[in-house]
Amino acid sequence: MLALPFISAMLSGCHSNKSDGAPPSASSVVACLKVQQDKGEYGAVSQCVATGPSEIMSGTWVSDFETSWYFNGNINVIDLSKRQDIPSLLFGNSPFQAGGPVAGNRQAFRVRFVGRKTAAGASVSAVLVDRLLSIQAVSAPSIIRSR
Repeated sequence: MLALPFISAMLSGCHSNKSDGAPPSASSVVACLKVQQDKGEYGAVSQCVATGPSEIMSGTWVSDFETSWYFNGNINVIDLSKRQDIPSLLFGNSPFQAGGPVAGNRQAFRVRFVGRKTAAGASVSAVLVDRLLSIQAVSAPSIIRSR
């Protein structure tokens, strides 16, 4: 019985194909992400999570140890003490050739790109970068972890 969600996810292309238009369940999204994991985060989320239409976006990308956050506009402080949903920024093609952000060193970039946001209520909160238009290093924001 466990194989059924995996088979269903593969056959449906991992998107919801329910006639009632209801979003896929969290368990079916997780099953799809497992099936698609060889495509990397961008590829798996593209296949498994509903997204909005492509649009030109600009904001701040913060790369830190095991994090990749996206904020609309400029940001100087990230307040993690507040309960909030900070989307990940996932690239179809890395904006860097060799090198790039160093894990463990917080870096920030102003980015402008063509991308898609995961749909409201999706079990994964991310912004998918389909085509990078520009990138510029900026000062990394400070982080508030608790108050």
